[in-house]
Amino acid sequence: MVQRRLRLEGEHLEDLRAQARRQFPRARIVSAERVRVGGIAGFLARQHFELVLELPDGVPSGPQAGGLAALLASAEAEEESMRGAPVSTESRRFADLLDALTQEAEDEAGPLDPIGTVRPMSTVGPPLAPRLLRGPGDLVLVVGPERAALEVGATMLGALGLHASDLLRSGSLDREPIPPLEARNRATRARASGVEGGHAAVIVVGLGRHGTEPETHAATVRALAADQVWLVVDAGRKVDDTARYVRDVRAAMVIDAVAVEGAGATATPETVTELEVPIGWVDGTAVADSSSGLAHVYTLE
Repeated sequence: MVQRRLRLEGEHLEDLRAQARRQFPRARIVSAERVRVGGIAGFLARQHFELVLELPDGVPSGPQAGGLAALLASAEAEEESMRGAPVSTESRRFADLLDALTQEAEDEAGPLDPIGTVRPMSTVGPPLAPRLLRGPGDLVLVVGPERAALEVGATMLGALGLHASDLLRSGSLDREPIPPLEARNRATRARASGVEGGHAAVIVVGLGRHGTEPETHAATVRALAADQVWLVVDAGRKVDDTARYVRDVRAAMVIDAVAVEGAGATATPETVTELEVPIGWVDGTAVADSSSGLAHVYTLE
């Protein structure tokens, strides 16, 4: 059986995902990456995202609404427009490039002051974390020690307006290991249910009772092919133990953000900010939705 694949390109990854869900709801996202083209040492380079979809049998590829031909034509037209006329210093494209360059400089080196010098970035706090995905059919994984991961998964479901009984389980929470094909089928069913119900799906993947089995369950995580993966971290654990735990998990799988448990039960919750990983969830609350942000995980003098 020949697999059909389609590559989408665009400036924003979330827009590409929305386009894929809208026009090919049965397609599977097999890869997503940021691409930079041209420029000198990264400056004035064109940046875009590429999303690769795998189309199942039976999906029409003719010029219908959401058809393959229409998407290919759109992609080719966009490519031609980007490859076209030279950029004048008076053109809107040149202004857009300068705006993008300035924004990238601010993101990577800190904000620019009025005379163009770079102000030092604050060294306090971890990188900003993404928001919890909420789109219909989005698949979110919560990985970590079994009990803590279940608690975080339940609070995320609550934030999505769902009941804890809708929480799906995998990894060491399964009675026996499942093959990658079954994990993929489980993910497909979860996405389909999310699309039908108009919400994201959450699967908790246990990494053992104490979170010490990331390599054992890495294949399951890869097979689930989630849109977002959250790692659960206990703020009450010793700093060295937590750092080793995070390092081991990140060596086995890709993590998008960290969900902290137990910050309110320890006198030193700020130690989790030394991990230099994005923290987006603390004690059942999304940092982005909290008026104090990460302030409540710092010890105030």
